[in-house]
Amino acid sequence: MALTRPSKLISSDISGSFNKSAVSASFAQSSAVTASLRSHVLTSALSGSTTIISGSVKSTGSFGSIYTDKNVNASAFVGDGSSLTGIDIPTAAAISGSFISKADKSAISGSIVGGVSGSALSTGSFGRVEVAGDLSVAGTLDHGWVKISQAVASNSATIDFTSGIDSTYDMYMISFINVLPASDGQYLRAHLYIDGNKEDDSGDYRYHAIKPTDGANDYSGIGSDSSDYLYVTNSLGDAAGEHGSGYIHLYAPSATNARTALRVLTVGLGTGGASHNTIVAQHYASGLEACTGISFFFNSANIERGTFTLYGLKN
Repeated sequence: MALTRPSKLISSDISGSFNKSAVSASFAQSSAVTASLRSHVLTSALSGSTTIISGSVKSTGSFGSIYTDKNVNASAFVGDGSSLTGIDIPTAAAISGSFISKADKSAISGSIVGGVSGSALSTGSFGRVEVAGDLSVAGTLDHGWVKISQAVASNSATIDFTSGIDSTYDMYMISFINVLPASDGQYLRAHLYIDGNKEDDSGDYRYHAIKPTDGANDYSGIGSDSSDYLYVTNSLGDAAGEHGSGYIHLYAPSATNARTALRVLTVGLGTGGASHNTIVAQHYASGLEACTGISFFFNSANIERGTFTLYGLKN
């Protein structure tokens, strides 16, 4: 509908009902504006391209374009808002996810102005979300590794995970980064907690390890069918720059119809800076009870430093 500028306003000449907020448009003649206001009357004259109109919040009409000089409550409009211009607040469709309390606008990248407050739940999705600082998730993730706990060694005799390993996940991973022994030539080892008890008897474990080094062209191995520990790394040095890092996969620890099995992959620097890696297959050999934890230690020294992290793989 073409709207032209009137020389004067008559309430009976305007159709529809309008929000009390500022609505702008251009009019030329009053004769082009028809029908009537259902409630209230014009509170000020049309001046230029801005008109202040009072009336009800809801309008049953339609507009080609609406321009405002102030923020508009988007909930008063029907549709996706694609034809509205000059609005500096996001529509509901532009925001998905849940927000706790008032979001810091500096922590959200994109076109959201002034931050987001409230805890409204949306079933939409983001193309990309950038978060400054730690991100916590309420509920459960659909897939991938879920961090359970972390321990940092500081001249520690052992690093133990005695909770968090149960039937929640079928597979767990323990990563260890930049682990350093308190003295030279140490092997990182582990014991399992079986039904809450640490198992360290001869015959509790069976393993086979492949441990090539940079000083040889062969793939030397070592194994045991009656060990009192799990094999984790080859010999590690304690000099500057020497360390060991890697991860252990722990399979079906809560199963009572299969023995608890583990796979290890590590890289390390031994005495004199020798580079080596270790690949180990091993299992608990003394029964079918559930595994409930794991303990790391060096054969004859404390753990000077290192970060150990427990994860569960979402089923």
